[in-house]
Amino acid sequence: MHDSWRIVLPLLLVCGLAHAADEVVVLSGSLSAADAERFSVPVTSNWQATVKWLIPEGERVEIGDSIAVFDPGNAENSLQEADDELFNKEHERGNQKAAARLTRMDLELALKRTEVEYRKARIDADVPQDVLKGADFRKRQLDMETKRRAFEDAQLTLLNHDAATRSKIAELDIEISELERDYEDYREELEMLNLRATRAGIVIHEVHPWMGRKVVEGDRLQPTLPVAQIPDLTTIEVEAWAGESEVALLEVGRPVSMTLDSYPEEALAGRVSSVAAAGEQRKSWGRASYFRVRISLDQPDPSYMRPGMSVRCEIQASTGSGS
Repeated sequence: MHDSWRIVLPLLLVCGLAHAADEVVVLSGSLSAADAERFSVPVTSNWQATVKWLIPEGERVEIGDSIAVFDPGNAENSLQEADDELFNKEHERGNQKAAARLTRMDLELALKRTEVEYRKARIDADVPQDVLKGADFRKRQLDMETKRRAFEDAQLTLLNHDAATRSKIAELDIEISELERDYEDYREELEMLNLRATRAGIVIHEVHPWMGRKVVEGDRLQPTLPVAQIPDLTTIEVEAWAGESEVALLEVGRPVSMTLDSYPEEALAGRVSSVAAAGEQRKSWGRASYFRVRISLDQPDPSYMRPGMSVRCEIQASTGSGS
């Protein structure tokens, strides 16, 4: 009996190791493109944006084509108001400059007139006192002094007018610059609400982060949330999520057998290419942490594989010794 156990026990251990080596971790995942142009809700003055229009999924687009358009809300009214204010302020500046030019012409004429009168009075005052009677001499001196003061006052008035004009125009220039910035901000915000492609390809809608479905027209989304993507279908891979108990059994390089939910008859093969070191919460899955697992496909097929397709993954587990 004792000898028989010596034979059976190693067999049991071998069978146990073989069973452990055959352990499989089953994960749910989806196809994803490692390289894609991704579109998200723009950051604007609003805390949410409504998808007003979204190009149908699977539609091919060219560079510059619209992908999604968001409801502008008050942005259009704000842009129109800024445009009206800018027009009015520029009109005011034009009127101010025109009025200042007319006033300056009048002041220049007044200055020229007082200058001529001052010169004439100075000539009269230069007649020697011994040639004129005392009263006439003093009268001419007083008249010259009066004309000199009038001339200096006219000079000062013109200088003050020019300074006031420059100050007023500078003030209007500042106001116009601020309005131009406001107008440009509103214009850029409206442009941001129209997402356009910068590469050609097919459009794939992203999954709504809370609804568990694709984004659709009418959805109200917060800034930076994903809306759509134009994937490079030659970079298709699988993105799966493992729980804390499963991730310990995974390591890079482990073989993976896969089937697409849409094509269950097609057997796919690949290998684990990366396992996240830190877990993260998936909002629609509760509070538990999940680890991102990336799986490369041995033979990706862009003819029918699309990002977002669900994949069932069976991964040969890493069990340490004997695996």
